[in-house]
Amino acid sequence: MVYLICKNCTRKISDFLVNQVDDLNALNDDNYFEDEENVYISLKNGKQAYMGYHKNRSISFDGCCGCKEDGPLNRICAGCEVALGREVSDCESVYHYIRIVKTSIDVIEVTTQHEDKLYTMEKSLKFNAATIEEWLVLLKWKPKEFAKRVKKI
Repeated sequence: MVYLICKNCTRKISDFLVNQVDDLNALNDDNYFEDEENVYISLKNGKQAYMGYHKNRSISFDGCCGCKEDGPLNRICAGCEVALGREVSDCESVYHYIRIVKTSIDVIEVTTQHEDKLYTMEKSLKFNAATIEEWLVLLKWKPKEFAKRVKKI
């Protein structure tokens, strides 16, 4: 299980991705596809809370009824606004996905020992002091590191 973060500000830009698939055709909400230059995730996984759209609407929505496959990067980090990838969602496109440039992200692997608990915690979205404390323990973050990350969010 992995998730993606922005290399520039370390903000999380995807939900947990359970499996890597061998074909773009097999892409769904819980998995990802990877080639030499890009990581592909579903549109649902590229939530607005994680990745916004380029401020220039002619770049963001340049297809017939969505975003065509070719063109400049149109999805940006919601935290630092660095360009991360290209949404493909036009009616003329066979597949709909977000193609994220590998050089702009880091792929964080969650160890098998903790993945079920982390996945359940994220899906429940019940964050309280105890949950945050559990995250810190599972991720082995020190309080100062946590404080730095919270300031960036």
